[in-house]
Amino acid sequence: MKKIMAYLTKDKYASMFDIVVSCDSGADVIATYTSVEEATIQEVVYGLAFTRHPRDIKNGMIFIGGSKVPEAESILEEVIKVMNTIPEVLRASVVIDPSGAYTTSAAAVVKIMKAVQALNLENPKAVILAGTGPVGMRIGALLSKENIQTRLTSRSLERAKKACEDIKAKYGFEVEAVEASDEEGIRRAIDGCEIAITTGPPGVRLLPKKIWKSSKLKIMVDANAVEPYGIEGIKVNDDLTSRNDGLWIGALGIGNLKIKLHRKLIERAFQEREIFTLEKVYEIVKTL
Repeated sequence: MKKIMAYLTKDKYASMFDIVVSCDSGADVIATYTSVEEATIQEVVYGLAFTRHPRDIKNGMIFIGGSKVPEAESILEEVIKVMNTIPEVLRASVVIDPSGAYTTSAAAVVKIMKAVQALNLENPKAVILAGTGPVGMRIGALLSKENIQTRLTSRSLERAKKACEDIKAKYGFEVEAVEASDEEGIRRAIDGCEIAITTGPPGVRLLPKKIWKSSKLKIMVDANAVEPYGIEGIKVNDDLTSRNDGLWIGALGIGNLKIKLHRKLIERAFQEREIFTLEKVYEIVKTL
């Protein structure tokens, strides 16, 4: 029986990255639905539900992608709403990973926790520089889930506060909002922290050596794969690399695990019927 994926996004086009990984992970057919509207979601959910025997429902799944996390999460809400109108045995699996935010953040935090354990750090504190984007916010949520006191920065204090409020509302975890609009602000933000994560835009350096060299930072993590990298001195392929009495993790160090996780989610979605939330994604990546 063919394994069918319904790919939903409000973007004009489906992500080629997601399509390639899905094909490599077992999807035989990918039906792409772009510029998705509410009526389309009902058609997809019902189409997967009422065309096969309940034992075969696992051979169909929904993947929610796109470039904007709020739009993707609104699709998920509607999918769940429609699914609640049909018997549970007819509900297909759902994976959501817009802009790779869920898989990237989960992979990053697993790497961070391995570094914490390797360095025997007790009660470390973390700071996420330029953390108001989808990856930074979810890293903040997952670090807080691991009981790591976490700060999240933005050049705008109001933007940082809004991001932290959203984390609290969506995931129930507390993250501290900090303004870091200049070098002095960055120094204050990293003060007392052992972990620094940069999740800014591509090609933007956020943490220069002249700032971090006089800090107590031990774990350096950068999600940026475009030079100049977010942290001066980091290498894109760092993967728990020992440097300056600490451990460094570059974008490819995160990305290699992210790809494995992405593939595992697709495989799992065709094996069991479940909605793969951020928390579920994080539990899965810890097994890889």
